[in-house]
Amino acid sequence: MAKKHATRPALRAYSVYRYLISGKLDFTPVKRTAAVYLNSGRNVYQTWLVRDKKDEEKPKRKYATTYLGKGIFLIPIWIGVPDWEIEFLKTNEKVKNIPLTQLGIAEFNSEFRRLCYTQVEDLEHARRMTVHILDQYAALDVSAMPTFQEMFSAILKAESIGKVVEMRKMEFDNLFATTEIKIKKAQRGLENFLNCEAIFTGEMFPEDMQAIVSYLRNTAETIESLTMRPIGRATKLVSKSLQCTISHLKNNRFRRARKCMESALKNIHYP
Repeated sequence: MAKKHATRPALRAYSVYRYLISGKLDFTPVKRTAAVYLNSGRNVYQTWLVRDKKDEEKPKRKYATTYLGKGIFLIPIWIGVPDWEIEFLKTNEKVKNIPLTQLGIAEFNSEFRRLCYTQVEDLEHARRMTVHILDQYAALDVSAMPTFQEMFSAILKAESIGKVVEMRKMEFDNLFATTEIKIKKAQRGLENFLNCEAIFTGEMFPEDMQAIVSYLRNTAETIESLTMRPIGRATKLVSKSLQCTISHLKNNRFRRARKCMESALKNIHYP
């Protein structure tokens, strides 16, 4: 997991939303889901309540700055809220008139949960996590529900959440597949170019060389757009190598162009 501070809670969804909408977080959404991955790193401000051991009736507010690294995923997740915090939010003069839903808190099967964003290290972990979340909501103990209405309500909510999480899983699977396709396509293209000696001997027609340069430029842009972990650092190196290749080809420095293209091919892979 990308989260490095075990003593800090997950990011509150309403705080993350403000960062996303204001543009303070540079992100790419995972299609048709509320999950995102970050295109650049940034510090974010966190605040949360903790119980004072000396005076449990008066919770303390804690503050911290947390760094969100480039390429990590932020995935929505519902996390249980302790009873003492709910009681505080309902009775404290400053916040008691604010609906819990505005604070990202909802009631599920007589339990209050807060919508949060958890940090996930890379695409593979993000895919696994959606399955884990789906399993959580699928595991309902119907026998523990005293009335049909409670059972019906619980199943209805689980079905609704399950559909959302299932959609998220499908989109992560799709992102994984399309990312792999883009990388393999670029690999094949570079391998073919490296096997074509005419490119590096100055024997290409100008219009053919222009087409190759255009292809390399498009490939560099496509690869550079793949900023998510675990490939973000490698794709940045690939893009730089391809830009160097283009520059050397334009200036007839063919030996250097080959070395740069070989460097790009070396770094372009999906772990």
